[in-house]
Amino acid sequence: MLETLHPPDMGALTPFREGRDRWPPGSHYRHHRGGHELIRVVRKIGDDHVAAFLRGRAEFALLVDDPLIIVCSRFGAALPWAEGVFHWHRVPRPERAWPALADDPDAGAALDVSLVEARDGRIRARRRVTLSPAFTRVLHEQILEQARCTYDPSEVDRALATLFRRFPTVEAMVAFATVRAVADA
Repeated sequence: MLETLHPPDMGALTPFREGRDRWPPGSHYRHHRGGHELIRVVRKIGDDHVAAFLRGRAEFALLVDDPLIIVCSRFGAALPWAEGVFHWHRVPRPERAWPALADDPDAGAALDVSLVEARDGRIRARRRVTLSPAFTRVLHEQILEQARCTYDPSEVDRALATLFRRFPTVEAMVAFATVRAVADA
C-alpha cells in the first residue's frame, strides 16, 4: 500500500525544466541525487486530469526486462497507464546516486510525481507518494544490478525495440509486472 501526501500548489506556472518549453507526451521515470522522480507529460491538461492526479488512485507497476527497468503508472480514469523506461547509465554521471538500502525493511521510498503540460512544459500539479516496501526493495535491487552491469548503448537500443515488440501496449507491460502497488488519495 502507498501513502500519499498532497504538497501545496507549488508549480501551476513553473516550467518543468528551464530552457525547455515543450515535451513529448508520455511518462519519464528517473532515479538521481534528488531521489525517485516520475514525470507524466500530457497534452491539453484539464481539470479532470489534475483531479485524478492529485486525488485519484495512483497505481504503479514495475517491469524488469533486462537490461531495462520500466515504471508504469496510472492516476484514476483520466490518466491511463503510461510507461517510463529507466537505465542507470543514461543518467548523467553528476546526477547519479545509489538507491538507499533501507535499514528498515518496512520502509518505502518517496516518489515525487509531476504532471506537466506538453505544449508549454509547465508543471500543473505535484504529488508525493511513498512506494510500498516490496516495490521499493525490487526497484532498488534492480537499479543496483543495472548499475553494476557493463553499459552497451546499442544493447539498450535493441532491448527497447524488443520490449515494444513483445509488449505492444502498456497494459501488456503491466500484465507482466514484477511488482505492483496502489495508493488511494
